[in-house]
Amino acid sequence: MNKEPTISDVLSAVGGVMEAIGEFSNKVDARFDGIDRRLDGIDGRVDGIDVRLTRVESQMVTKAYLDDKLIDLKADLTVVMRKEDHKLEALTRLLASKKVISEDDANNILSLEPFPQSV
Repeated sequence: MNKEPTISDVLSAVGGVMEAIGEFSNKVDARFDGIDRRLDGIDGRVDGIDVRLTRVESQMVTKAYLDDKLIDLKADLTVVMRKEDHKLEALTRLLASKKVISEDDANNILSLEPFPQSV
């Protein structure tokens, strides 16, 4: 009693499959639309980050610039310290010449860092 399927049976079955495929396709399309919206949002955020990063890079201090500035600062500080050392030397010599401090004390003071003088 196996009955052969008729063309209308086959067409009915194919129609059901086509309907299921259509529903599946619509659901997949809806999911892709959601993903597209999310990716558009991410693109906007990445563009904002790119602008901010470009701004940071343009204002960032480079190592070479910082090294140059530190060398300049060291030179300026050395000049100031040299001037102070000359003042200390003059004061020490004056005090020694007026016999306020001994010559040995003056020599000990002048032999101290940062610019020691040998006597």
